[in-house]
Amino acid sequence: MPPQRSLLRLPWFRSFQETWILELLGLLCSAIGLIAIAIILQKYDGKQRPTWSISLNAIVSILSAIVNIGALYSVTHAVNQLKWVWFSEKERKLADIQLFDSASRGVFGSMALIFHLRARHLASLGAIAIILRVGVDPFIQNVIHFRDDAMVDATQTSYTARTTVYRYYGPDIVYANSGANPALKGSMYGAIYGSSNSNAQPPKHLCPTNNCTWDRFATLAYCPRCVDVSEHLDRKCTAYLTKPELRQYCNVTFPGGSPWLAYTAAPAPYYMDDTYFKVEEALPTITFNTTGTEGYPASVFSPIWRSLRVDVDSTILENLDSRKKVRNDTKVIGTECAMLRCIQSINAAVNNGIYHEEVVDTYYIEDKPYENVLVTPPWGEEKGVRLNDTFGMTTESYRSAQASWLDLTGSVQEVDAGGGIAFDSDELQAIFSATFTNETCETPYDNFACVFNAIGSAMTKTIRDVSIPTNGSGVSDVAIGKVFVNTTILRVEWIWLSLPVAIWAISLVVWLGATWKSRRVSAPLWRDNVLPLLFILPQSEETKTATQDKIDSSSIGYTIRAEQMNVKLVESNGRFMLAKS
Repeated sequence: MPPQRSLLRLPWFRSFQETWILELLGLLCSAIGLIAIAIILQKYDGKQRPTWSISLNAIVSILSAIVNIGALYSVTHAVNQLKWVWFSEKERKLADIQLFDSASRGVFGSMALIFHLRARHLASLGAIAIILRVGVDPFIQNVIHFRDDAMVDATQTSYTARTTVYRYYGPDIVYANSGANPALKGSMYGAIYGSSNSNAQPPKHLCPTNNCTWDRFATLAYCPRCVDVSEHLDRKCTAYLTKPELRQYCNVTFPGGSPWLAYTAAPAPYYMDDTYFKVEEALPTITFNTTGTEGYPASVFSPIWRSLRVDVDSTILENLDSRKKVRNDTKVIGTECAMLRCIQSINAAVNNGIYHEEVVDTYYIEDKPYENVLVTPPWGEEKGVRLNDTFGMTTESYRSAQASWLDLTGSVQEVDAGGGIAFDSDELQAIFSATFTNETCETPYDNFACVFNAIGSAMTKTIRDVSIPTNGSGVSDVAIGKVFVNTTILRVEWIWLSLPVAIWAISLVVWLGATWKSRRVSAPLWRDNVLPLLFILPQSEETKTATQDKIDSSSIGYTIRAEQMNVKLVESNGRFMLAKS
């Protein structure tokens, strides 16, 4: 016997051939492959794509090939074994051998077997698994998807300015009073003269990747509040004595008579001292209760600003064309504004390089100018207040801030005889002539309210920015955020793994069924070995051998017998047969 064929007679090799060990190993390898795929995908699902020398898709494809080969090895052998079970149960047509054999080799043979068995035999289930294997590769290719997304980069830091206690003030002047704070005063000038040009500038912040978020935080701020009280104004127009049918003298005031705005209403070009805009301070005790409805504390020491303005475009009012600009029914806008210190709870983020904030809640600090007021709002970490946080200003910084306020009172009027517009101050001219849009102000028709809100935003930026020194961060009084980097995120569509799992499950069921049925009918474990057919079919003279000796009817036994025989396909009397040489 040739040495290379001695393997057939080794006991351990015979044990593999005469048991289901190889099929069981195939199912185990297939299961391990499925588990490995699931573990790898679970680890990287929703995370950055790994930077390996081999792509994740290639690894999954290799593992899916192992899954496919292991499961199909077992199920095809089981289908072939069910062929012998099929003939062991009762007398069948010899042609059925070809059906089972073809089913184990491809899709069309499996479909033919299912049709022949009418899907009522366990072999039909195995044939279904063989058919389904065609879709494994497309399914596996759809398991992994990639999308461009942002994820946290723990190696980088982002921060934005916040302040709990403001301690900065101007130089000491007479009687130990603090002078104006140059930073706050400069922010007021910037807001007045530049508020109509752009949106409010964001606080100092650092975001290396232009995409950052911050957990909710609390900070000291200035909170401006302006209330439209136009409906409460008193307007009185009286006829002019000489020509009452042509001219009226109108006077518009807040209840109580202050401030007042006067103009003449006439179609003809009569020049008078028409007041178009006026701002005065008022004590809180005589202001409307509208401020209280906006959430101000009951006791307020800060002044209330009242403004009146005719609702006519400033370019028309400033045009000296000898025409009257207002009539007795021209709308007059009345506004009350107040500026209070407050604590804001804020959500902040930078998206594509654009910083934006959302004020979640506001807590107002009662003004007490002659003492150091530090408060803790009734908030917790859900509003961004950390343990032992206190907010406010020192006495010196508060007095310095009050001394920094610019005088916004005065009026804008057209002088007699067409002499032009007179402004009591440059600041009033800037406020009166400013132009706002819905993007730069919520009430673009009310210049004073828009500028007042811009002042509050600018002063808030100033007191927050002191938490970040010019050389960078490194202080504790800032809000630390998360830095996001654009990367490729792996997303797993688990539903596409259902087909490989289903094939494995069917293969297991068919293999278990074939094992049980073979034992039940005592069918020999021949699987896909065709050699037994040459010996168990009705023998011709050419294939007869001595049958007196004991014959090994196992698959290996028939293989050994076949090794000992030399045959040739010959034709005799019109039929082909394998004949001994």
